Amino acid sequence: QVAIPAVLAPTSTSLEEEEDKSQDGNDCVTMMLSSSSSTALWKAALYSTMEKQATLLCGLLDQCRGLRVIFPEGAMYAMVRIEVDKFDDLVVDDVSFMKLLLEEENIVVLPGCAFGLGGGAKTKDNGTNGNDDARSSYYVFRVVFCAPEHILRTASKRIASFCLRHKSTDLDWKHACFG
Repeated sequence: QVAIPAVLAPTSTSLEEEEDKSQDGNDCVTMMLSSSSSTALWKAALYSTMEKQATLLCGLLDQCRGLRVIFPEGAMYAMVRIEVDKFDDLVVDDVSFMKLLLEEENIVVLPGCAFGLGGGAKTKDNGTNGNDDARSSYYVFRVVFCAPEHILRTASKRIASFCLRHKSTDLDWKHACFG
């Protein structure tokens, strides 16, 4: 366990110097205490990076019509709602969305059914408009934002392209994504 802070938060000293200190009689507790400040800095930088990446990806995906991001609250992933009624007949649920996205854009997301979120939930009107068919349901997928910023931007552009290509002909998609 002593090695974990040194691995996760490298200091300006080398591994050989740490080993020399240990051989000079310094115990494990001294090593842990000396690296705690660098661990705290590393954690702060990690949290800041994750927050920026989450804000970036979620903001870009939330601009796509037919997708609604459920912003993360401490997780390293976001859940994204798929409003299947805003897509063509090929997108019928989270699994079809995921398969097509992988085949067409080489983007991997996890369908909500992998987390027990299958079957679709009713849209905000909960069927009160008399529309009870499956197309009035929505599904979710999970997307991680741990990748570097340029990868997240590329992925979001591919997802936006996918959304445009599979738009429902019943909607005005003039400004569907990023527009």
